[in-house]
Amino acid sequence: MADDNHRPGVASPTIKLPKWERHVTVSYTFRSYDKSGPGAYKQAGDYKVPWIRLSGRWLEAAGFSIQARVRIRIMAGCLVLTTD
Repeated sequence: MADDNHRPGVASPTIKLPKWERHVTVSYTFRSYDKSGPGAYKQAGDYKVPWIRLSGRWLEAAGFSIQARVRIRIMAGCLVLTTD
């Protein structure tokens, strides 16, 4: 006897991912800060911050469509990205 969730003839969608791992290099970009405090609009200095760029059709295959909201969980040495 089939359970309540069984639907005969309906196949579950299969996502074909090219690879289960991707490797990127952490680069940097510049951010500005103002030494005179919040709300001040004087000459700002620049400093480097870590930056990671992710792009590719593999993101869409994994469920990250254009304009999708992404939740990032932060742990020591680990980032977990999930769609909202």
